[in-house]
Amino acid sequence: GTLAWQRPGDWRPEHRLQKNGCWLATVPRQEKAPHGTGDLFAALLLGHLLNQVPLPATLRQAAASVSDLAARAGALNLDELPLTAAQGALVHPSTKVTLTPLGTGTEGQWVAGVDDCPEGWLVVMIDLAGRKPSRYRLCKTFAEVLALEECPSVIAVDVPIGLPEIAARGGRPCDTAARALLGSRRSTVLTPPARAALAEDDFHQACEVNLKNSVPPRKVSKHTFGIFPRIREVNEAVAPQNQGRIFECQPEVGFWAMNGKKPVPVAKRVKNVPHGEGLAFRRSLLAANGFEVRFIASFDMPRAKAGQEDFLDACACAWTAARIAKGEALRVPADPGRDARGLRMEIWG
Repeated sequence: GTLAWQRPGDWRPEHRLQKNGCWLATVPRQEKAPHGTGDLFAALLLGHLLNQVPLPATLRQAAASVSDLAARAGALNLDELPLTAAQGALVHPSTKVTLTPLGTGTEGQWVAGVDDCPEGWLVVMIDLAGRKPSRYRLCKTFAEVLALEECPSVIAVDVPIGLPEIAARGGRPCDTAARALLGSRRSTVLTPPARAALAEDDFHQACEVNLKNSVPPRKVSKHTFGIFPRIREVNEAVAPQNQGRIFECQPEVGFWAMNGKKPVPVAKRVKNVPHGEGLAFRRSLLAANGFEVRFIASFDMPRAKAGQEDFLDACACAWTAARIAKGEALRVPADPGRDARGLRMEIWG
């Protein structure tokens, strides 16, 4: 069986989704269709969209849930959907759904991966529909990222989103969960500061404030303090209502997923210097996971603006953004908490 859905216009302007996005969802054929599948499908679409699930992922999850319940009804020879008995399938469906982009429009259906770099923000964009080649941009501010002409529907950025009022040992639950996956690469996951410390522009003052707002008391690292302006930019731009477009990711978690859910065996930096073997390994992972070798080799910005490791990290973030959009990405933890502003504290890969 097949299900197709096209969104005709921008009913949520902050998402700025592409108007020509059209997807075909293919699910196993059922011999008998119980009553109520159309109503359930429409309700699930609306519910997932209100829960800030990206458009293709919404279609995938709704189609999978309807298929699960239809199969259960068929096995029990029921004319109605077993909504109560099989309600777990509404949240965690098991049917495998194939998504195929449709349409012949000239616009792409873009998602973006964003990594901070010396000059600002390096952005790599992927066309989910596959009609346009991947591309990269350098933006001075995060506001420029949000205003890109490609209007990416999902933006995955390597910066903490959602900050604790009281910083705990090891950071937020999502930080400790990501480190548990990464093994020898766990040091790439930074520990974000307490929210009050982020307001400080002086390193020693930031340390003093963080000491008063952490259990056990701890200072902030110089590396973390160095990206305070970047963390501020993103957290000022993100609100609970647009967390369906802007997601926190971690490049090494993306590379972990590309590498068969195993930590990458070599670092991309050694003693703060780019490590050729580590960069080459990550290029090979990107090439094996959909990036054209020609695109990977095309990056030629001066290191003073953005380095090779920034570019590869942005590519990994873009790969994660595509997985988020299609409902294939890993989120840690599975049920994230929220900060005092209502922002989900989660890491995607």
